[in-house]
Amino acid sequence: MAFTQFQALMGSSPRGYVMRAYAGHHTLLTAKERWEQMLRLCRRRNFPTISADVQALHTFFSLGKYEECARLYDKILADTPDAVHPAVLELGLRCFGLLQHKQRVQEIWSETEKKNLRDDEMFFAMLCALADLGDVEGAAQLVQLMLEENQEINEHILGSAIDACKNREPPSASAARCFFQVLVHERGVQPSTVVFTNLVAAHRFAPVAQLTTVYQQMTQEFGLLPSLVFAETYLGCVLLLGDKFQNARNVEEVADRLAGAAVQHLLG
Repeated sequence: MAFTQFQALMGSSPRGYVMRAYAGHHTLLTAKERWEQMLRLCRRRNFPTISADVQALHTFFSLGKYEECARLYDKILADTPDAVHPAVLELGLRCFGLLQHKQRVQEIWSETEKKNLRDDEMFFAMLCALADLGDVEGAAQLVQLMLEENQEINEHILGSAIDACKNREPPSASAARCFFQVLVHERGVQPSTVVFTNLVAAHRFAPVAQLTTVYQQMTQEFGLLPSLVFAETYLGCVLLLGDKFQNARNVEEVADRLAGAAVQHLLG
């Protein structure tokens, strides 16, 4: 396939980045699950032990103490510049992405290429960082590279790519739909409720008809039930649509008004 869809996104990076409270890729794993994942990475990469510094790095990241995580990352890098654990680089990508330090993210990514450490896990960490930065162009380039190199493309990759569109300022619903079209309808990735939550959030300033289409896709085309996080995100987007929803007495009334607004939009 020619990657014309992704090429159309290459000029869409935002000028500024903002931290957001919408559901994202970093909520997919609990702290315990991330630690277990890190242990698997260590075993896979043939590192026999995990130093106290690496354990502390993971702890800071899991607790959301990203500034402390960044400082410890720099200390580990200064102490052992030629023997940095690959898991440290992955956490560095995630941490500096969350801190909106795009240059540091790019520096770490370049280091992974020099050390020949770009596997599925490292690609995913980089995509998560780009998603936190809201870098749609970077995410499109990375996903294209993953497709060209036959890297694993799963629901987490899909969710993170759409997360970049959601975190862009302003969000890019069109780019999110492009990722969904290419990875789901053309590549066969099965979307989850988390993916649809990010897709809805990317449509928070889009026309109401597009918002309802996302919901119908999730429930009718893929047979998925809304989660609590999806419902909160969906209703949050609805409340951004205008005054017509502010005096609604209950969820049913919001749904009725939303359906009416969609019909009105379709009729012109």
